[in-house]
Amino acid sequence: MLGKPRVLAGFIGSLPFLGGYFLFNVTSYIMIADELRSCMQMLLLQQQELLTLMKAIDTKLALPDPLPQEEVWLTKAAVMDLLCITRSTFFRRRQECNWIKKRIGRSWYYLKSSVFDED
Repeated sequence: MLGKPRVLAGFIGSLPFLGGYFLFNVTSYIMIADELRSCMQMLLLQQQELLTLMKAIDTKLALPDPLPQEEVWLTKAAVMDLLCITRSTFFRRRQECNWIKKRIGRSWYYLKSSVFDED
């Protein structure tokens, strides 16, 4: 690459109106083009490496199960509103169905997924 500006220097030196300004621009463009070319080659190598890693991950690892959903606990009133049932129906279903429940203080809470499983 260094030979090209020297060849142009003899030609451009014979043109008085262009002088060194044109030579400076040509040299700077060549340097920029070389730098861009080296950056593009580096990016291409990185892209190929990432593609290889992605293929290895895809073939060797099983996909994980979807993230478990967050547990949602409902109060008695929330269950009754959600299922559109009366108080007596709520207590009957609570005894008949195997709803997962827990007690915090004086209140009972029911796991939303278990309420819908039995519905």
